[in-house]
This record gives sequence, C-alpha cells and structure tokens, in this order.
Amino acid sequence: MINNAINSVLDQSYRNWELIVVDDGSTDNTKEIVSEVVKKDKRVKYFFKENKERSAARNQGIKIASGEWICFLDSDDLYHQTHLEMFQRLIIKNESLKGLYFSGLSKDVYSSELEFYVEGNFSKIEFVLLNTIGTPRACVNKEILLNNNFNEDLSVGEDRE
Repeated sequence: MINNAINSVLDQSYRNWELIVVDDGSTDNTKEIVSEVVKKDKRVKYFFKENKERSAARNQGIKIASGEWICFLDSDDLYHQTHLEMFQRLIIKNESLKGLYFSGLSKDVYSSELEFYVEGNFSKIEFVLLNTIGTPRACVNKEILLNNNFNEDLSVGEDRE
C-alpha cells in the first residue's frame, strides 16, 4: 500500500512538495520500498522511529517538514492527482487565512466547501461538529500544528481530536 500512496504524491499536478515518510516501526519491507523512491526523487525523505502509533509519527513529520503548510497521507490512502494543486489555489486565493483547509471526497468539492464555510456564520465548534475532517483531507498551517500536537496518548480518533 505504501507504494500506491507514494505514487499518488509523485503523480501530483502541483510539483513543489516535500514528502516525509515517517516509518512508525514497520516490520515489513517499507524501508526498502521508500529507499528506492528516495534514490530517484530528492523531495522524498525517509525516517524510521520506534513504534509509538500515528500521532507520534505525525508529530515527528511536522517537526521535520520545511514547508509552511502540512498535508497528511497515511500508507493506505491516496491523493487525487490535483489534490495539492487545489490546496495551493485555495491558499493563494485566501492568503490571509493561515488555518485549516480541507478537501471534499472528490476533486469537485474543494472550493465550494471552503467558500461556503468561510462565508457562513458558523462558530469553530459548529464547523468541526458538522464536518468530518480526517487527516488525508486536511491542509494545515505548520505553526498551528507545532503549537497543537497530535495527542500521543490516543490510538483511536487522534486525528479528530
């Protein structure tokens, strides 16, 4: 699965990205698969750590990342080919908003979803309660994530929290 996830990033229409693979103590051939990709594309970086679950891996990746915006992709997830391009467009269009952007479940939902909630009269609590924002759908300003780490004590629902 990791190979498909990585390929979905390599195939992005937006090309200015950094892919950080934090291997959370896998016992399969993840290191070998990712090492082959790293040899071919310097935008891909690999880090191994002792297994401490997803939140610890995400927190480590956030600290390592050089970009201002962070998107997440688990090994069993895929990005649509224009996933990063659509986020880049939203970030440029709304450059003063340095918070959270999230995508729909298909490429056709991105901008309408953001504009609806930016223009709506929703509190932050209502916004979160009305929307499922899983990590593969999110693009978050790095500063926010550095100040609000994923809770490493949770093993279920850590992305929701």
